[in-house]
Amino acid sequence: MRDELLEPEGFTEVAAFMAGLRRLRALSGLTLRELAHRAEKEGRALPASTLSTALSREKLPRAELVEALVRACGCPPDVVAAWLAARSRLAHPVSPEVTSSDAPAATPDREDSADAAAAARRGRPGLRRQAGAYIAVAVVAAAATLGLVLHEQTGSGAADTDQGPVAVPGDATAPSARSGSVPEGRYRIRAVHSGLCLAERVGEGSGQVHQARCADAIPDYALERLADGTYQILSNHPEFGPGCMGVTDRRTAELAQVADDVCGRRGPAERFALEPADTANVSRPATTGPGTSPDRGPYRLRPRHSQKCLGFASSAMSGEREWQPLLQLSCDPATEEQLFVFDPVK
Repeated sequence: MRDELLEPEGFTEVAAFMAGLRRLRALSGLTLRELAHRAEKEGRALPASTLSTALSREKLPRAELVEALVRACGCPPDVVAAWLAARSRLAHPVSPEVTSSDAPAATPDREDSADAAAAARRGRPGLRRQAGAYIAVAVVAAAATLGLVLHEQTGSGAADTDQGPVAVPGDATAPSARSGSVPEGRYRIRAVHSGLCLAERVGEGSGQVHQARCADAIPDYALERLADGTYQILSNHPEFGPGCMGVTDRRTAELAQVADDVCGRRGPAERFALEPADTANVSRPATTGPGTSPDRGPYRLRPRHSQKCLGFASSAMSGEREWQPLLQLSCDPATEEQLFVFDPVK
């Protein structure tokens, strides 16, 4: 059965080209963040937010984005060349009244010159493929990626599974020593000091975690308890798909940012101890409201790789609290900016 949306050499309109890219991405079975991750591994820039914006428009994306996307979907070089050729043809259409014998020589722009050179280097045999060939490529890519994702979500390699907590002089008790026991399930994770919930900004693809009004908070979060007693905080974003919360680039430094991303990229920096907090020394502990019962908190969230605590920079003005970024900080038992409660979501 033919799928004309996977035959780029037949595209005559930009709308058909964009529909084809969306179809190719859907057949890959990959989320936007997984595509960005695969492109990054090949040394290509394909930010999830940029890809989301490009695929939602009826406007030709830049050639670099088209190439990165088609390659990330698992297509071979000649198929990538076919998509680039189609994009170049649509970007510079030839008037039907002008024949090849009397048409002036066109001067390609820098971008399309690069497209042509890249296509020439890769070779372009067999551009007129049948739809079945494209679908086979996409299905194989999806199957391979499924295996990759399952591997990443079940662990990040032997080096990570053997790595114990890192000793940090002067810091509090190691996460594994006092990890609490919170049932697995879906939760809104609420900051005690502000009553706001952990969330990403709408339309932003970086995955950076902030605090925002709980009613507007996305993505959905869930706790998954691991064999060593730590937890993964799973995210399910309506646009960018499933992932895990973690400390960016496995950083151990103060003020490192926290973000949702593809599970498995950051190893132990995606694993947290839920340490029950002793609120006797906290200046203004939360005593009322949902989530403050003993079985739900408050807790400190402690990344396994650094033994620090997640929290927010102190703010004297309550109006500045919304959309403050979640950070990795040295643990301070006297501050409520590092305390969280877990409100179950049905």
